[in-house]
Amino acid sequence: MLAANLRLRAQMLSQFAQYQSSTFHYLFADLGRKVMICFHGYDEHGGSYELLAGLVPGHYSVISFDLPGHGKTEWNEAKDLDAESFWEIIEMICEKHGKQKDHCVLSGFSLGARIALSLFSQRPQAVDKLLLFAPDGLNNYNWYRFLTRTSVGRSVFRFSVAHASWLLSLIRLGKKLKVLSPGISKFSLYYLQEESGRMLLYERWMATRKLSVAPSRLRKQIKGSGTTTILVYGSYDRIARPVTGYSFCRKTGDGCHVFEMPCGHQVFHPKNRIYLAEILIGALAVQNQDLP
Repeated sequence: MLAANLRLRAQMLSQFAQYQSSTFHYLFADLGRKVMICFHGYDEHGGSYELLAGLVPGHYSVISFDLPGHGKTEWNEAKDLDAESFWEIIEMICEKHGKQKDHCVLSGFSLGARIALSLFSQRPQAVDKLLLFAPDGLNNYNWYRFLTRTSVGRSVFRFSVAHASWLLSLIRLGKKLKVLSPGISKFSLYYLQEESGRMLLYERWMATRKLSVAPSRLRKQIKGSGTTTILVYGSYDRIARPVTGYSFCRKTGDGCHVFEMPCGHQVFHPKNRIYLAEILIGALAVQNQDLP
């Protein structure tokens, strides 16, 4: 039975990569010559992917990053991180470990899915598959673009970090009027209550603000490239709702598929081990190009 055969295939080792004046921390599981490159969710770290690293087929090695503002990664550049720079870091790491740089799998959870989609959009020819869990980045968030990509919005954002009472009241009103979903309201209130949490949110969003792509462009690129896209949701998730994935796939093509698991937003829970293993085995099955 599948349950009896699930075991950790390789230990994830802590590694560092120097990029100009910045230091990226990542966990590395040395398995096959191809790579699955992973990006965690907000307020998490590369270790969030340890469960999945123990389930991936043996022809894939796993690289799981700490994103800027998370874990042990230190982004010290004057400019914000963009997709081109991130690809340079990935190539450098693949060369370091002797792994294949092309035909990779990009995987992301929540915020990390938006990062993965941005990298795919920059180099769709380098990506075989997208494996996204409770993904952010499939909707147009005009408010996020306003707050992070415009000078006026960034000024409002900075002001809100220091003077958040009006923003918290607005979120509570939105929840009461059902303009905001319960999940988004809960997430926002949790991270915005304390000034230290607001500062971290500002720094993290600013560092990754260039790593986002319009969903309409993504649909065209996925359809045009034929990239297999797997979207995995918790059926009871109130933050990343499965209906968003179904809507995205209907406009994307036959290579886009949605899977649901009986859980909420935290899909990487040990209780979901069997579901995750089945999805990974199906998504990452050995193909002719994977053979030596």
